[in-house]
Amino acid sequence: MPPAALQAPPLARFAPWPAGWYGCGPAAGLERGPRPVRAGGEEQVLFRGASGGLGALGRRCPHLGADLSRGEACGELLRCPFHGWLWDASGRCRGTPAGPAPDAAAIPSWPTSQAGGLVFSFMVGANAFDPQHLGQVHGRQLLGPLEVDQPSPHCRRSRYRSQVTGTAAADRLLRRLAGATVQVSISVWAGTLVLVEARFPRAVSRVLISVEPLDDWRCRLEAFTVVPRLGGGLLTRAVAALRAVVVRAFVGADVERLANLGYRPGLLLEADRPLLEYVSWAAELPAAQAAPPGRLSAGRMR
Repeated sequence: MPPAALQAPPLARFAPWPAGWYGCGPAAGLERGPRPVRAGGEEQVLFRGASGGLGALGRRCPHLGADLSRGEACGELLRCPFHGWLWDASGRCRGTPAGPAPDAAAIPSWPTSQAGGLVFSFMVGANAFDPQHLGQVHGRQLLGPLEVDQPSPHCRRSRYRSQVTGTAAADRLLRRLAGATVQVSISVWAGTLVLVEARFPRAVSRVLISVEPLDDWRCRLEAFTVVPRLGGGLLTRAVAALRAVVVRAFVGADVERLANLGYRPGLLLEADRPLLEYVSWAAELPAAQAAPPGRLSAGRMR
């Protein structure tokens, strides 16, 4: 008798953009002026105040719709390029050249944070919980069971040990330089930030992956390799470039095969249970939304 299929949550249960941290690019350059970004399905403008604090606001001024990314920082405020209205990081208008702003003058705002030279905006990787694809897609043979836990309500983590059995050039290079076995830990925060640590016998690799849904079937993915400073800058850049080649090959294998993947919630097997538990958790994540006007103070930015 064939096994009964497991039932995953329907697609309609998932938030279009889960609440979590979304990568907004490098922090460098914000001191020269605001920058337009798209995060969590929202058009935003990032700016840095005189004290170094960050702000993320809706890109359009609610007065007449001017593009605030063409404005300029004025102390801790962002000045609209059209009529000079001043906005703080909480989305409140703090004044206009023509006089006090109306009480209703407000713009969407989002918490921001800076880490490792990158900026993140708070709005909210299932492959980490799919051990079956490791051999087929990545040339990895599991050396033990997949371990899954939840260190935070908004984080699920998978850990496993595997052997590098692939025959691709990146796999051969990895075995020669780092070793043939690897202990992997993958932490997925709210479905949008993925922290990967891979410990080889002769090296440790850390990667930060930012994921943003674009529509029901597509995501934008950015991967950042984390490399310690190794004396001279030339050596650090060389190591970073080498790790980027390996990461690009590993992630690229997934991207290539996921191009036309379809979500089929009623056709999962018992072997898919770690994946089922992950998508069931992801379906309960809240949807991203801007902070209520005035609730976000510039002092909380960093």
